[in-house]
Amino acid sequence: MLICCLAELLILPACIVLMDRRQIGLRMPEPLAVHQWIEPLLQMPRRVLFATVGFTILIGLGVTRLWYDHNLLNLQADGLESVELEQRLLTECNQSVWYAVSIADSREELLARKEQLLKLGSIERTEEIVSLLPADHEVKQPIIARIQQQLAALPERPPLIPVDRPEELGRSLAALETFFVENHYASSARKIEQVRDALRRLPLSDCYAMLSQLQQQIAGDLLSRLYALRGMADPEPPKLTDLPASLVHRFVGQHDRHLLKIFGRGNIWDMGALSQFVQDVRSVDPRATGNPLQAYEASHEMKHSYEISALYALVIVLGLLWFDFRNLKYALLAAVPLGLGVLQMFGIMGLLNMPLNPANMIALPLILGIGVDYGVHLIHDYREQRGRFTLSPSTAVAVLVDSLTTIVGFGAMMIASHRGLQSLGRILTIGISCCLFTSLVMLPALLAWMSWNRNEPAEDDAQNQEALSFAGPHTRRDHTSVPPMPVEREAALRGEKNVARAA
Repeated sequence: MLICCLAELLILPACIVLMDRRQIGLRMPEPLAVHQWIEPLLQMPRRVLFATVGFTILIGLGVTRLWYDHNLLNLQADGLESVELEQRLLTECNQSVWYAVSIADSREELLARKEQLLKLGSIERTEEIVSLLPADHEVKQPIIARIQQQLAALPERPPLIPVDRPEELGRSLAALETFFVENHYASSARKIEQVRDALRRLPLSDCYAMLSQLQQQIAGDLLSRLYALRGMADPEPPKLTDLPASLVHRFVGQHDRHLLKIFGRGNIWDMGALSQFVQDVRSVDPRATGNPLQAYEASHEMKHSYEISALYALVIVLGLLWFDFRNLKYALLAAVPLGLGVLQMFGIMGLLNMPLNPANMIALPLILGIGVDYGVHLIHDYREQRGRFTLSPSTAVAVLVDSLTTIVGFGAMMIASHRGLQSLGRILTIGISCCLFTSLVMLPALLAWMSWNRNEPAEDDAQNQEALSFAGPHTRRDHTSVPPMPVEREAALRGEKNVARAA
């Protein structure tokens, strides 16, 4: 913008002077008759002003419905796989993949902190590694040592177990069937009866062989389990080095400090739930960190920074307006389109349920810098006129073309896949359109009403005013600031002036 400003102040005037010295400067096209479209409204300024003020008040009521969306998921592009997965976790499981992090200097401190956190309503669960190591190993150590001693002399193979007589087995099965019948386990009783029938049909040798094979299989399985128990029966307490290194490095630091992951309950992206979660976590560990706390602080910091930058921009803009006009009334009049346009923009956003978010809040200082231009052009045009105010053709075209090009530039962001950029493009388009409406309808009507009884210029002054109009609407009434006109045009004006004086 600074480079463009230098080009407009240095290069563009030089190009205009060079064009005025040639024949091309005498064949200037007529500007678009935007002022003629607005002129009928200036014939009844009071009605137009009251109507537009009422419209602004009606639209401005939507400000009460304006809200701020802290949810960063709503800024991402539609169809993004990570966002859809996060939404499914929140909808189906009511939990998020984000977690807070707490660092404890000792195992005891971490376990005490975990116990405090799980008592809070916003905490869904925690993850750590120290609870994998038993805390009562002094009590269990002699028991494990005794088990290891008893299992020290296990045989390599299970011994041959004698088989009871089939009659004994039949009596045992009959007693078991009676037990099932008495306790109303009909299906189990039928299965026992089927087993008894199958055993009755077998030859005695086959029955002995099947029972012996079953007993040896059970004994072999029991022996393998006892071997496994003996391998685990180590009276020495477990250590972190017994766990996989990849797991230990996640939760234990180089200085033996322990990490505790804290997962929140509910939608952690909702600012209400997030605020409660952050408050509960910090009540136990004020030094806790992690993605939820970072997002919470960053969201509030961004919102506060945009508000402060918008306030600074407003103060500086009003100061520059006063420096330009050296008059508080004119400075405030130049800011009227900006103030009413911003009010209309916020009202429309509230009515359309378009929230502010961390992406489109940057529109506030942008609107302040862009929307004030139109009022400056109109107030300069007003000060250069005498009599009732009429919108000059050059000013009307400048305001319209300036706003339309800006709308197209920012409106192009509405086709972006990123929903944050979409919202920024929508808000800037709405805001600049509102500033354009207030600049070409409300402010001209107000200026026409204010100058309704202002004295008309004298005839000589009218001729001078017509001559000055060729220098542009923003040139002051000081003749020394008017650039030289083509010789033919100056002679024609001088002739018309002499004719007027003779008449």
